[in-house]
Amino acid sequence: MSVKIGIIGGSGLSDPDLLKNGAEQEVDTPFGKPSDSLKTGEIAGVPCVLLARHGRSHATMPTNVNFRANIWALKMVGCTHLLVTTACGSLQENIHPGEIVVLDQFIDRIWSSPTRCYHIATDREEIHHFDFSYTIA
Repeated sequence: MSVKIGIIGGSGLSDPDLLKNGAEQEVDTPFGKPSDSLKTGEIAGVPCVLLARHGRSHATMPTNVNFRANIWALKMVGCTHLLVTTACGSLQENIHPGEIVVLDQFIDRIWSSPTRCYHIATDREEIHHFDFSYTIA
């Protein structure tokens, strides 16, 4: 299976040297436009697609991010895996600014934003459950 990695992140994705053989691609999804155009290219020889979660101009507020369009857009262009980064503070005194952590729990505060993509695949609403046995953020 060939791998194509979709990366959703913040302002650090604007580094012009991050991608080799870079190009931009505009896409539209059943959920509207994603946060920004997709930047395609390679990192260490691996095909990658970068998407700035809040747009490269950082104009989209967290509660207005079109998560469904972002994920759908990356799937549309053939991404097989997603890496999603975020920056936030910690309530743990032993975790300091600049340290990298992997979450094993999270609180979804984006309850006001629709996040489901699966319902458009059928002509009726279906009940689905998310698997939380693996880290999700």
